[in-house]
Amino acid sequence: MVPEARIVHRIAGRMRVRVPSRRGDPAYFSTVEETLRSLNGVDCVEADPLTGGILILHGADPGAIVDYAAQKGLFLAKEEAAKKTGGTVLHDVLGAPFGSLSRRIRAFTGNTADLSGLMVLGLLTVGVYQIARGNFAAPAWYTAFWYALGIFKLGPVVKEPDGGKEQTSAEQAGKETANLVRSR
Repeated sequence: MVPEARIVHRIAGRMRVRVPSRRGDPAYFSTVEETLRSLNGVDCVEADPLTGGILILHGADPGAIVDYAAQKGLFLAKEEAAKKTGGTVLHDVLGAPFGSLSRRIRAFTGNTADLSGLMVLGLLTVGVYQIARGNFAAPAWYTAFWYALGIFKLGPVVKEPDGGKEQTSAEQAGKETANLVRSR
């Protein structure tokens, strides 16, 4: 019998699946890794028998991956609507190239750096350079870009941790910025 699975997290280029009924079965998860890696467009598959989780990094259509898994008898997946992130076409279209670039950077550096890590280093370098020049004025253009990236990475809608109302990513980023300023 084909086990049921839940897609617990999905964004452009990344999907996390849980197969609770096969938790603790290393042979099953080894087969899943091997089989999914053979699918064109799947870059990396990491399965953890202890948690029953499967992480799939891909450049393919997520629906094609789920269909392939079902066709090969690996699992039948359902998406948990409440935990789905991404969601808007614009976010997915803009996010896919960044995810792809980040995966290529990780592959090139042997998993020691990714796009966000390189951005942090670049922004810190620019900041140190500005301080060395004596420029202590208001935030420069790179700060605006950094905030824009932070808002973009939050996704289109963020659920309140207490189950309250949904917020746009801009509202959530505003709250986080206000909390950061208060904590200083």
